[in-house]
Amino acid sequence: MLDIRTLLIGLALLWVVRAAALVLAYRLQKHYAPIRYWAIGSSLVAIGFLVVALRGPIPLAVSVLLGHGLVLCGWASIDLGLVRAAGWRPPQQAFAWLVVLTSLGLAWFVLGVDDYQTRTVLITVTPGIMDVYAAYCCLRPRQASAARHAVLRWIGWMQVGITLANGIKLWFVLQHSGPVLFAADWRNALFYLYVIAYAALQTALLILLAAQRIEDRLGVSIRAQARAQETVRRLAYFDPLTQLPNRRLLDDRLQQALSLARRNRQCGAVLMLDLDNFKPLNDSQGHAVGDLLLQEVAHRLTACLRAADTASRVGGDEFVVVLSGLSATIPESESQALAVAEKIRLALGATYTLSIGTQVEPIEHRCTASIGVALFCTGSAGDALKQADQAMYQAKAAGRNRVELFRSAAPQAA
Repeated sequence: MLDIRTLLIGLALLWVVRAAALVLAYRLQKHYAPIRYWAIGSSLVAIGFLVVALRGPIPLAVSVLLGHGLVLCGWASIDLGLVRAAGWRPPQQAFAWLVVLTSLGLAWFVLGVDDYQTRTVLITVTPGIMDVYAAYCCLRPRQASAARHAVLRWIGWMQVGITLANGIKLWFVLQHSGPVLFAADWRNALFYLYVIAYAALQTALLILLAAQRIEDRLGVSIRAQARAQETVRRLAYFDPLTQLPNRRLLDDRLQQALSLARRNRQCGAVLMLDLDNFKPLNDSQGHAVGDLLLQEVAHRLTACLRAADTASRVGGDEFVVVLSGLSATIPESESQALAVAEKIRLALGATYTLSIGTQVEPIEHRCTASIGVALFCTGSAGDALKQADQAMYQAKAAGRNRVELFRSAAPQAA
């Protein structure tokens, strides 16, 4: 013969273990509120099952009212935690009223008219309603990762399963008279064994859900740290206005170009650019318009270069371009560098249309550039920059809007 009370006690002990595991999970992640709901609810359900199992030593009224009251409160807490974990707003007041009204109904039928079938309806329908709502929320989760969505859907289908099991139990009770759930019957045992399996599997899924929450929060923290590191890197190596490399990154790129020239026995070039009539625009129209012009200069400059080349902003209206991988001979390298410089000069000399906002008339402005070119095949980065700077001042002295090649100390081929 099957002892249903033994199954109930075993079920209570299982829920105690479940509550302990969830309390441990809550201690690891106190900011995840659903774990608190599940831990408290599991503790109440465990005590409630134990009280119901001890019917006989405990008076019937106490067993029914206290035991089922604790189970209902715990079950409501667990379902509220599921709703919250799925990203929905927990209907705490609605669930509380369901528990209160069910408890009042139990008190009436236990203390007034001892109707076992009606009591069973009350203690089955109320958690069934809560389970259906929790299942709906879990099957349609909000604001969760794909992995947590999958776990929530599994939990949702389990809620549907326990609802069906309770419905079958209710149908079985209504077909008989008397407290048939405590009769030694294999059908009763199957129901309680199913509840035990449900509790064990759901516990594993809840802990998995909590672990995924920790993983998601860790992932968010790692991504935030990566974004912060990227921001620091950009502030350290890129000009915040034009997003071009700054002087620090330019030095690194120029060293790489020099190393490449020595290794491949090719030449490279440094182009030093200075805008000819930037200051009058900045003084007359304001820094906002001047910033727009510098941003447009950066855009045009980048459009004239290859992916292997580097354009940088090193000062107010000064830009430096590093060309790498030119010809192995000096004449051909000079021709290539001058062609790129002339292309840049023409691009920067075209008319700029600068508009601050929709309410302001666009400003048209012409801003030419003086460009100095210095080749490098060997030597140092500092020497190449100085030579390009001297050539740029020669272009300004010669009338501006020109390209000048540094020739006073022609580089020697590697």
